[in-house]
Amino acid sequence: MDPSIDTKLPVLHRFFEQPNRAETGSGTRGALFYEGEFGAEFYDNVFVRIRGGTATSWPKKAYKIELNEDHEFQFDAELPRVTEFDQNTTYTDKSYCRAILTTELHQDSGTHSPITFPMRVQQNGEFYSVSLYVEQPDKDFLRRGNLDPEGVYYKANPGSFYNSVSPFEKKTRRYESGKADAQEFIDGLRLTGAERENFLFDVADLPAQINFMAGVVITQNIDASDKNHFLYRDTRGMGEWFMTPWDLDLTFGPDALNTDRIMADGDDPGNRTAINPLLGSRKVELGAGKHNDYLDRLMTDSRTKAMFFRRVRTLTDRYLASDYFTNRLDELVELMEPDVVLDRERWKGQAHFGGRSDTMRETVERIKTEYLGPRLVYLQSGGGVGIPGPQPDKPKVRIEHVEFNPASGNQDEEYIKIVNGEGSAIDISGWTLSGGVDFTFKPGTVIPGFSLFNPGGGDLYLAKNVVVFRAREEGPSGNQGLFVQGGYRNHLSNFGEELVLLDDQEQEIYRQTYGG
Repeated sequence: MDPSIDTKLPVLHRFFEQPNRAETGSGTRGALFYEGEFGAEFYDNVFVRIRGGTATSWPKKAYKIELNEDHEFQFDAELPRVTEFDQNTTYTDKSYCRAILTTELHQDSGTHSPITFPMRVQQNGEFYSVSLYVEQPDKDFLRRGNLDPEGVYYKANPGSFYNSVSPFEKKTRRYESGKADAQEFIDGLRLTGAERENFLFDVADLPAQINFMAGVVITQNIDASDKNHFLYRDTRGMGEWFMTPWDLDLTFGPDALNTDRIMADGDDPGNRTAINPLLGSRKVELGAGKHNDYLDRLMTDSRTKAMFFRRVRTLTDRYLASDYFTNRLDELVELMEPDVVLDRERWKGQAHFGGRSDTMRETVERIKTEYLGPRLVYLQSGGGVGIPGPQPDKPKVRIEHVEFNPASGNQDEEYIKIVNGEGSAIDISGWTLSGGVDFTFKPGTVIPGFSLFNPGGGDLYLAKNVVVFRAREEGPSGNQGLFVQGGYRNHLSNFGEELVLLDDQEQEIYRQTYGG
């Protein structure tokens, strides 16, 4: 440990015989010494190379760091060690905060997103930079999110429009040749009408996907549609697909890479598609051809679009309308500012792209005044697309039917039908059903509103086993456009029992005793 280093940040010491070789794609080997909150540890024979696409041309680069399997990296005493991580550059973000804010918003709202935090980097005994530790999306990442590491996981490289599997890079299940599962998913997105809606409700993890999409809108991530995300399928479980975040620096205002412009609403000059909640659909492309057919299908289907808009409103009221972001920005300035000053002294005009010479604190204040406030007003006013007002404090959500004794005799075919009696979608994220069974609804679970033109559109089927439910020989079952969730504890009793539905504030919404 170097007693002359005065910092509030964890310190990553890098040691290379030939540092310039770390600036190449072929990389080099060296040693690391990491000082974190839990203590300090030395790592030898570590492989380091540059990473990224456009970022490889920047003077302040990003790196991939790979550890030896017999001595993995420990960044948190309460979390498992990892075999690799990314040391990301702050070149494109003069606030140094955007990627941190974005991943934390995703995490706090229920989307599995890479751990990201600032580090002070020393190289061969001298100050090198302020960089970001970014967790690698791999099997370790999936395990930490309680996701099956044997589920298929694809990285969406540039050109991932969801009309071809070519840009998708398989990260798990590599023992399977080809990308037949992804091709089947893309083929399903090409369906039309009722067939496509049935497909979406059977193969999309709608809560997880809608929650991800809503977080993108809150942070205005302009780079998450045709690249810079991952696609996961619970292959051995329900077989459902959803996207996870990656590369989160083009958030909170920019309408392009390496710009000082901050946009939040329709009053700002610049590329106004950047602010649109439907960014990534075929009708709202940041640039020609920059769309994502998975997003497009969910943003154009009336039921899933209503679910998406309701979740956007929930997150808007919970995070943008509170001091969540402003408090965290203040904390990050307090934590990072002394080292950021050193970073700018070390790199001078190459610390960031050109343009304004604002300090970290000045850039953070711009985010507060030019993004957070205007974005809140914009989204609460509908975002130009019809985002709804607040949902009722006690919405008309009820249990309509309890199938406790399936005709087949297979108890795994049992289900509970929950109905939204409101005319608009209702967010039931974090709600619980208790009594005879025990279940907590995932973040992003939204029941579409009731409509006379689509009487079953406001239903949710809570199944004991979703896969078995969808395979029922008689309806309700799969391929019917039903919104199905499930996996509750216990079985429904054939003798009757009480079921209690509580919202996320433990307010009772509905209570029913069914007879056996």
